[in-house]
Amino acid sequence: MKKAFTIIEVVVAIGIFVILLSVVILDYGYTRRINEFRLTAYDIEDSIGFTKNLSLTGQKIQNTVPINGYGIIFLKDVNGSYSYNIYADIGVYGFYNENLIYSENILESQFYFDQLRCKIKDESELGYEEKELESLDINFSMPKGLMSIIIDENKDENVLSCQIFLGSTKAPGKWVINITPGSGKTWSEFLNN
Repeated sequence: MKKAFTIIEVVVAIGIFVILLSVVILDYGYTRRINEFRLTAYDIEDSIGFTKNLSLTGQKIQNTVPINGYGIIFLKDVNGSYSYNIYADIGVYGFYNENLIYSENILESQFYFDQLRCKIKDESELGYEEKELESLDINFSMPKGLMSIIIDENKDENVLSCQIFLGSTKAPGKWVINITPGSGKTWSEFLNN
C-alpha cells in the first residue's frame, strides 16, 4: 500500500509556504527602506568630511583657491525640496554665492530635514540654549580645515554642537547627524521613535 499526501496536508503545506514567503517579502521592503535612509544619512556625513578635505588640500575652483576654504550649507527650500550644497567661500565667512557651488545635492522626495538645530553657549543654568535654524552653514577655513558654524551670515564662536535631523516619509524614525565645531567630528545615529 502506497502512502500519499492527503489534500489537507497539501493545503496546510502550501499555506505555511505562503505565510513564510509573505513575511520575507514584507521584511525585505522594510529593510530596503531603512537601508536607503541610512545611506542618505551617511552620504550627508561623508559630504561634510569631503568639504573639510577640499579646504585642507586647497582645491581650486575657477582657477582660484578660496580665501576661507569651503563650506557646506543645508537648506530647507520654500518650494518643499531639501538640499545641501558645497561651495567655495571666497569672501567673508559664510559668503554663499550660487556661482561658486562646487556640488549641489538635492534630497530624494521621501527625505527631508526635520530640524537643523545648534546648541549655543550662554549664561543660563544649562550653559547653552538650543536654537532651531532655517539653514545650517558650516565652513572649513584654510589652511587647517577648522570648522566654524555660520549663523545669520556671521561666524559664531559660541556654537557647542549642531544636529541635523533627517526624516523619511517611507521609513520610521529619524537619523540624527551630530557635528562638533573645531575638529569637525561628525557621527550619526538612528532614533527609532
